[in-house]
Amino acid sequence: NNLFELSSLVGVAQFLDRTPVVYTNKNAQFERMIRDSNDTMPGLVEQILVVNGTKPTESHTVYFNTRTGVYEDPRILKDFQDTHLNVQGQWYQRVSKISKKQKFALFVQNDHKKFDEHFIRASLEFIEQKVKDRTTRVVLFGDSLQFMQRIFNDSVLSTEKDPILLNSTAHFISQNSQSEDLIYAKVNCDAVLISAAHSTFGWWMGFVSKGAAVYYQDVRVTKDAVYKSGRLHPADYYPSEWTPLRMADDNSTIVESY
Repeated sequence: NNLFELSSLVGVAQFLDRTPVVYTNKNAQFERMIRDSNDTMPGLVEQILVVNGTKPTESHTVYFNTRTGVYEDPRILKDFQDTHLNVQGQWYQRVSKISKKQKFALFVQNDHKKFDEHFIRASLEFIEQKVKDRTTRVVLFGDSLQFMQRIFNDSVLSTEKDPILLNSTAHFISQNSQSEDLIYAKVNCDAVLISAAHSTFGWWMGFVSKGAAVYYQDVRVTKDAVYKSGRLHPADYYPSEWTPLRMADDNSTIVESY
């Protein structure tokens, strides 16, 4: 979520020809957000003026993009001529385009603990059919090692040193940091499956991935609370080049959603 907030702040500021500023007010939560974001996506924080103090009293407060996952046009902010514009909202969004490229590898991201392994395996088979003339390897990224180990019985941790084990499987589980995972996706992942439809970290891994061929579980057929409450519009949250997947009525076949 912090990556959305800070990167969107930079994007909106560039659009308005303003300087993006974050006032930490010596707040430990803000300071941790800045530090963690810098570790995860180096270079992002460098584009922001971080002030260890409070915002100016003469700043003008504007409420913008108050619902997560719902696009609001930043052009409405251009009319404000105040020196300091205090923008209040959530996950300011900036429309981005991703070009399509060939796919050679597979990647699945899951950072929620209760997901259907059957859907993940079936989705990977669906994607593999699209790259069946390629040798594929699957790398699992997530916060639940136990869950990821249940998906494929022959999966091996990325920290494994035994060459026999490494050469005996095509399924691996990342044990790297988030910043290392993003770099790996950018360099190696030609196809991405986001099994947790509303995962913000999964969104970023798909966005920066090498191949930019991204598949995700259609949030419209899930029980996602944010979507159900109307605070997420799929057309605003997911780039149009990405492909939503769902289970067909036979509960065994994966199909693209429209």
